[in-house]
Amino acid sequence: MKTLKASIGFYIIVCACPTHAGYFHGSISSKMQVDNRQAFSHSGRQFAETLGDFYYDDKFANLHGGLLVGARYQNASPHYEVYRAFVRKGFKPLHSEVTLGRFERADNLGMYSIDGGDLRYQRKWFSVNVYAGKPRRIEDLKSERGDSVFGTESILKLQPEWRNQHIPLTLEKTRIRVGYQRFKFKNITHRIEFGTQLEGKINAGEDSRYQLTSSGTYLITKQQFRDLLVEGRFTFNKDYRIRARYQRYNPKSVFLTFRERFFQFLTRERQQLYELGFQHQPRYDIKWYLNGLRITRSHSFTGYGAKAGFQKRWQNLTLTGQFHYLDYGTDSTKSLYFGVRTSPTSKLSLHLRTVLRNEQKQLYGANRVIG
Repeated sequence: MKTLKASIGFYIIVCACPTHAGYFHGSISSKMQVDNRQAFSHSGRQFAETLGDFYYDDKFANLHGGLLVGARYQNASPHYEVYRAFVRKGFKPLHSEVTLGRFERADNLGMYSIDGGDLRYQRKWFSVNVYAGKPRRIEDLKSERGDSVFGTESILKLQPEWRNQHIPLTLEKTRIRVGYQRFKFKNITHRIEFGTQLEGKINAGEDSRYQLTSSGTYLITKQQFRDLLVEGRFTFNKDYRIRARYQRYNPKSVFLTFRERFFQFLTRERQQLYELGFQHQPRYDIKWYLNGLRITRSHSFTGYGAKAGFQKRWQNLTLTGQFHYLDYGTDSTKSLYFGVRTSPTSKLSLHLRTVLRNEQKQLYGANRVIG
């Protein structure tokens, strides 16, 4: 019933607005899933799900809308959910747009949906975003949720063309992002989010470039970083690439959020990751790379790992291979990936991928995966 009411309300709002050449489009998809590890348990991890994803667009009126509804059947008990239902109206003379309803948001803390509003002002080199509402969980994944959220974010883009005879670098593009967020869930948390990106040329060759990026979240109430990422990419004459990365991760609790579930190396404690990589492309049809990793955690072992891969292209065939290795105290993982892609005709493309994975975990012992 809630899904039906939300759907009707959404279409009434959109259709009531004056339009010139608006149109609806969308898709309906269904899937059935069985988890063999819990197939016979009382929790019942077998379910069927149908999703309806619909959009409305009117470029002349600068009016847009979206609706995503789902029906899940688990243990013969249907469950209905409205994942997205929003209306977005743009105002070109004011260089701004307003979004109202239920919509997704992604920031340094992950992805979540908001029941509320969003105001965005954007020019070519500068933008300001203000949002407020009630954050929600996404399906049964633990995401950012709470009583209320309010935030603002500003992005500044510049092309300074800065040069200095004493420094072998030329600064061509700069992107700076700064945001503030007030999050309430039992307690009030104040956060500062930031991100920077610098791009330019290296005065060592005609096609030598660099890119320096950083991003992070600082908790004002706890006076500590929630997460921090610093990365540098350097390309020399298009053929050689070097990447260096430092990542710090400090979870706020033992319950993992949506973003943390997909963290590269899952942990419930503070973690620091150091990575150095090298890539070489001697010809246009072949390239390979090699990365080294070092992982430190606050109360555990120090781990080491490596990544290696290659890509070889022919006229209608591409072959890829990757090897990942991680040794972390009592746990270790070895993964081997292969892929083949071919295009017999201009309208037909075939993909074949396989993976061999060998895990040794202290929690559940040896585990082998072939897929």
